[in-house]
Amino acid sequence: MNVVEQFNQSVFLIINANPNPEAWMLSLARFLAHYASYAIPIVLLCAWLYGERPARARVVMAYLTVLLAMGMNLLIAYLWFHPRPFMMGLGTNFMKHGPDASFPSDHMTTASAVAWVYVLAGQRVLRVFFVLLALAVGWARIYLGVHFPLDILGSMVVALCAACFVNALWPKIGDGMMFRLEQLYRTLMAVPIRRGWVRD
Repeated sequence: MNVVEQFNQSVFLIINANPNPEAWMLSLARFLAHYASYAIPIVLLCAWLYGERPARARVVMAYLTVLLAMGMNLLIAYLWFHPRPFMMGLGTNFMKHGPDASFPSDHMTTASAVAWVYVLAGQRVLRVFFVLLALAVGWARIYLGVHFPLDILGSMVVALCAACFVNALWPKIGDGMMFRLEQLYRTLMAVPIRRGWVRD
């Protein structure tokens, strides 16, 4: 076993739940692992419906970053397979999961991708929210025994690379994309916009 893998497994065993965890900790971890990510599309939808154009641009950038990062994940998992902890008989597992690649974590990549978009944009409130959400999801998936720490860190790096690429590309594609998306939005949401339920 190389030094990196030994470190990975050692840190995993520190964070991973013991065989008899506190009930509230287990419930919290399961909630974060299963449901916390649902907050992402809800918050982004609200940012689009009630935000001005810069806020809407960040929403579009977030979705583009997630798509790119997930594509990168598929390629990485195809080129290099790393088993999950429970596949190696390591630690304790409290979450049903298929025996697919552990590295990187799709859940953490999604949460991190959105967080990086807001970090790079310097948007204070949502930056803090999405960063804390991503960290919570990462912790929960290690605690429950379905990911290693380096799966989580690797996901953050993949997401950062995707966010930087989208951020660099945005000046070239942003205006045209936003014009078309806002046109479509105004067509589909004409009645709610007219009644003042959402922003034009």
